[in-house]
Amino acid sequence: MKSIRSLRFLHNGATIGRLVDYSSWFGRQGNRYHQAHVRSSLLFSARRCQIRGRWERYCSSSSVTAQPPTAKRKEEYICAHGHRIEDPYRWMQRAEDKDVWKYIEEENTYTSSVMKEASELQEQLLDEVENWSNLDAVCGDDFEVVGNYVYYTKSGNDYPVYCRSPLDSDEEIPPEEIVLDVNHLADTFGYQQARVSVLKLSPGATHLAITVETDTADSYVGHIVKVGVQDESMYLDTIWDIFNIEWVTSDVILYTKAHNLRACQVWRCVIGQTDKTDELLYEENDDRFFVDVSHTKDRKFVTINSNSKTTSEVRVLSSSSPMGEPQLVQARMEGMEYYVEHHDGKFYFLTNHGGATDYKLMCTPADTTLLSDWREVVPARPGGRVVDMDMFHQGCVLAEKRGGVPAITVVPTDRAKDTYSFKLPTWACVIKPGANTTADTSGYRFSLSSPIHPEVEFEFHLPSKQLWKQTTEDSPVVPDHYVMHRLMATSQDGTSVPLTVFHKKDVVPVGKNPLLVYAYGAYGEDVNMNFRPERLVLLERGWVLAFCHVRGGGELGRQWYHNGRLLNKEQSFQDLESCIAHLHGAGYSSPGLTAACGTSAGGMAVAALSNRSPDLLAAAVMKVPFVDVLSVMLDRSLPLTAQEFQEWGDPAAHPDVFNYIKSYCPYHNIKPQSYPAMLVTAALDDTRVPYWSPLKYVAKLRGLQQLTSPQSSNNQDRMTSTNQTEHSNDMNIHRNLLILQVHEKGGHFGHDSHAVDSEQDAFEYAFLYKALGLSMS
Repeated sequence: MKSIRSLRFLHNGATIGRLVDYSSWFGRQGNRYHQAHVRSSLLFSARRCQIRGRWERYCSSSSVTAQPPTAKRKEEYICAHGHRIEDPYRWMQRAEDKDVWKYIEEENTYTSSVMKEASELQEQLLDEVENWSNLDAVCGDDFEVVGNYVYYTKSGNDYPVYCRSPLDSDEEIPPEEIVLDVNHLADTFGYQQARVSVLKLSPGATHLAITVETDTADSYVGHIVKVGVQDESMYLDTIWDIFNIEWVTSDVILYTKAHNLRACQVWRCVIGQTDKTDELLYEENDDRFFVDVSHTKDRKFVTINSNSKTTSEVRVLSSSSPMGEPQLVQARMEGMEYYVEHHDGKFYFLTNHGGATDYKLMCTPADTTLLSDWREVVPARPGGRVVDMDMFHQGCVLAEKRGGVPAITVVPTDRAKDTYSFKLPTWACVIKPGANTTADTSGYRFSLSSPIHPEVEFEFHLPSKQLWKQTTEDSPVVPDHYVMHRLMATSQDGTSVPLTVFHKKDVVPVGKNPLLVYAYGAYGEDVNMNFRPERLVLLERGWVLAFCHVRGGGELGRQWYHNGRLLNKEQSFQDLESCIAHLHGAGYSSPGLTAACGTSAGGMAVAALSNRSPDLLAAAVMKVPFVDVLSVMLDRSLPLTAQEFQEWGDPAAHPDVFNYIKSYCPYHNIKPQSYPAMLVTAALDDTRVPYWSPLKYVAKLRGLQQLTSPQSSNNQDRMTSTNQTEHSNDMNIHRNLLILQVHEKGGHFGHDSHAVDSEQDAFEYAFLYKALGLSMS
């Protein structure tokens, strides 16, 4: 059920280090669709500033200095609930201050200077990253059968070309029809960038509805495209400032518009009627809620879904009455979530109603949606998370994570008591449902992957209950000398916290291996364990990679999420501490060879850990980290702040929340101690984490470095535990290494450019080698 999946992402943000390739068909379309909603719900926004002139002015300098920058301290304070908190770098939040841009230039120049000695290693690592990058090109399945056509993508000059061929062709090479050439689209409308975020085929397969992220991050344009035409007349309609789009019938669409990054309006448009203005159909006035549109699997209804992080409300518009009024399914009840699908005259609901924290399946006849008429089909099963729900004539398929491991459950529509699950390969860490566009098919398509296993397509044949693996001639081949271990650490309160560990078979757990730990722990989303070929570079070099499934994430279900948000946030940090200590105790590494990596909210967890237990780490990579939680959550003028109150709390309204956030906010808890070496990144066009959040964090750390002893309690341990004679650099200097990398473009999710991404990977890996004192030869 595509609406279920996208809605889950709508109110549970996710951290994604980069945008995945958008050049594939409907099997990937759902994920592009989800990415759009992830963008809407992740984190906060800075006021967008016109930076190009300032950037060119301040970054054109050729001067090089090896001295760390010193930011000005100004007497400014945060005042709330009787507290007066010093905030000497608050001036960095004012984009019009020329000193902000001067400081950015100084930091970037210093970073280049510091990393210059690692330039040869960067080149070597870049070559290794590129050697593995071909796996990305052949991973997964790049076609989808819809109706009488097979749809697929081809590479274009700069952007993909979407094509289709008829299934019933008698020709040896079936005729090919271009459905959409994104290069032609970009040229026609003058887009400097054209990233397709949503691509939906009309019910009759005669038109496409697409949204395109253009030259400005998080700015989308909608286009209605006539299939089969290859000139400018193919673009029938253009809708500006759109967020999402859905077909009601072949000539009626619904689309959403956003205000301050929050989708809050639903509009109806009749295609081709230029004499009619579009109609505002629904407006969501509660600023905690996002609104979304999607169709049910059988296309009988389009759903208008209003969701906060904890509450749902759905309206349905019948496709048989496209110009009618949407009907409310169930009025919102604080804390109740429900997601709607339709099949054979019944509405099916995934819901937490009645205390079902990890969701149960219920249904009711479509002509009566009163909550009292809902009947339980499958009870809740604690400790799992439903990733997606898909309806077929033969049954309802639930894609799940149970105990953090992918699973699939099938509920026969006519005999729910015969519900069954089937085994998936033990190596799987990530399950991704396929498009599964029609309900009358006998096969459920999905893909599995892991950090060491490229995405593989599977089909489960419902009648025979057989699992088929789809292979192609160019299926990627990865060395089989990697192993995976699923472990459990014990947190401070006795809770068992899962870890997933990867390394080469010949790695010996005697505490001498470099270790990179990944963490997230927010929004009910899993730490990112998708296959990323660049990670194989570190594995081949003998590193251990560990993924910590801390509370606040979604690995063990909704309660696991609730136990790591709001006034339970500290438990995320305690879990991360315990996971790393467990890895050290098991001999995978030692503090002097351990690094942690976190993006966005994950960066906050790493930064909090660095304040609390700096001796657990030698290095940290924090990408666009959300480190000034208190300042952002106090500022309601920032887009999306109100939507985040259910994740972090409202410190302006509640003194207990203010005090709690203040107690863990990484920026406000920096203290004069020896910190791990750090690489911190920021993006000027980031509309989630304001650029000034990482800037202030680094500036405050630099201001305290002069108070920090060059010796730290674990430096000698680091020197002796590594026991590697090639460590020729001064470990104490590395311990206090702090660099900031500010990107002009790329936003919160990084660049679309594969080349830029590869260079960034190589840069980060070179930093880790330098920070840990590993040989750079």
